[in-house]
Amino acid sequence: MLYCIECQRSYPSDPVLHTCAACGAPLEVRLTPEELARAGTFEGRGVWRYQALLPVERGVTLGEGGTGLDSCGMSGSRPGLVPECGSGRS
Repeated sequence: MLYCIECQRSYPSDPVLHTCAACGAPLEVRLTPEELARAGTFEGRGVWRYQALLPVERGVTLGEGGTGLDSCGMSGSRPGLVPECGSGRS
């Protein structure tokens, strides 16, 4: 089911419906525990690990997703000073 995050209206699942017809707010997907259980385990990389829950068959991909994060140790340690991560400067 799709639910409006503003006015709480509900809509049946529809792969092309993204906003509420009544108020224009974004819709979110809400799954029952049974629907989640049917999806099985989430393996792989990127958005396609959730393929069992997506309303489309696997499409074209360029191998995107799974981007790692770099630690930026000093970030936020002093107000107004945010180093550029990976630049070697602080």
